[in-house]
Parts: sequence; structure tokens; C-alpha cells
Amino acid sequence: MRSSPALLAALALAGCVSTPPPPKPAPAPQVKTVTTARYEPIDFAQLPALADVDVRAAWPALLATCGVFERRAEQRARWARLCAAAAKARDAAAMRRALADHLDAYRVLLETREAGDGEARVLESTDRGRLTGYYEPLLAGSRTRDERYAVPLYRVPDDLLIVDLGSLYPELAGKRVRGRLVADGRERRVVPYWSRGEIDGDARLRGQELLWVDD
Repeated sequence: MRSSPALLAALALAGCVSTPPPPKPAPAPQVKTVTTARYEPIDFAQLPALADVDVRAAWPALLATCGVFERRAEQRARWARLCAAAAKARDAAAMRRALADHLDAYRVLLETREAGDGEARVLESTDRGRLTGYYEPLLAGSRTRDERYAVPLYRVPDDLLIVDLGSLYPELAGKRVRGRLVADGRERRVVPYWSRGEIDGDARLRGQELLWVDD
């Protein structure tokens, strides 16, 4: 059988045609998530053990809080039993019993869920996280200094430098340092801010007083 040159050329050209690539799959839709706290009731005995010294150290603050609640009707009713037991406790064991008998313990869980209405699927649940506590001091003060109000309360100093280490080194996220810039020859460098002793003893912040307080 004799092959036509035209047929051979057509077959050769057909062999050179590449197969088109398969279509790329559509990207998976981004799942929006939300992280919330969930409080899980647990037995008081499951809490980490507190040393006797820590229990006793916390007791004056609890008794002082009870004194405040005694003057407020809503809190007085809610805390009456615990405060009565706290007033009678004389040792660490009795203090622990008062807490266990009159407080409820919870484990705080951070849960990441798919955002949406209804029963969203839990993607992650962990008891690891960060808790931040705040308190609001109540101090009696005056705009002028006198014998009673002699302790200065300063505004935030103009030369206070706050460095967010996480913005420079991701592994240090959440850590900050406070300092001030000083001249060092032709360069400037960050050094620790004035200590409390330097502020009080050397009057480093004189003229930046907001108020004068009594403690």
C-alpha cells in the first residue's frame, strides 16, 4: 500500500497539536468564621489548686468587696451567703470551702464556628487563650496641691515611646516595651523609661501633673 505524501503531512501536523489543558476547578468558597467564648460548668475540685498563701492573700480583697456590696441592695442579696461564710473563715481550708460552697466554676472555651444563622459547625474548640483583668482605682484628689493631696497623678508623658514588638517580629505578638529616645553621638537609641524613683526623686515629670491625690 502506497501512502500519499499529503496524507502523511496531515497526520504529522495532527500529531503536533497539543491537547488543551483541563479547565481549572473553581476555587472553594471562603468560609467565614466567628470565634466566641463558651462557658462550661465544671466541678470546683477540677480547678487548679491554689496554695494556702494565695488563698489567704486574696481574702482581704474579698472581704472589702463584701463591704461594698453590703451598701448595694442588688449585690447584697446575691453575695450575702458567700460574704457571711467569708467573714467566718479563719484558715485557708475554711476559705476554700466558702468558695466551693457558694461559687460556681466554669471552664472558658474558645470556639471557632462557621459564620451563619442556625447551628453552625464548630471548627475548633480550645481552652487555651488570654484573659485580661482590669480594675478601676477610686482615689480622692484635688486640682491643687495641699497637705492632704500631695501625691501627683501625671498625664501620659510626651516623650514616652511605646514599641509594639509584634509589628517587627511576629513571634513577639502581644508584647510591647516602653522607653524613651536619647541622643548617643550622631544616633538615637531607645532606653528604659524613667523609674518610679527617678520620677519622684528627680522630678522628671514636673509640670505634667493632672491632679493631686491622697494615696
